[in-house]
Amino acid sequence: MRLQFALSGSVLFSTEADGVPPIGSVVQITTEAYKKGLNAGSVISVRITNDDPPVYDFTEPGGPVVYIDLNGYEVIAEGPPPPDDD
Repeated sequence: MRLQFALSGSVLFSTEADGVPPIGSVVQITTEAYKKGLNAGSVISVRITNDDPPVYDFTEPGGPVVYIDLNGYEVIAEGPPPPDDD
């Protein structure tokens, strides 16, 4: 199944997995996109809670997609700054 880790609706990391992190676990990801001052390449961690449990979407073609909310994340290591647009 596909796991998608999102912050305010923007997917910051996506992967295939055989299982879903249970409530109470802490996951660490490396972000693949910029969002709200969080640079791509940042390492963040978040606890999976009852307040924001994983959402299972069985309507997507190709199998279920599980959405995991990154609200309340902690930055472990900041990614590089985005390139200048000059």
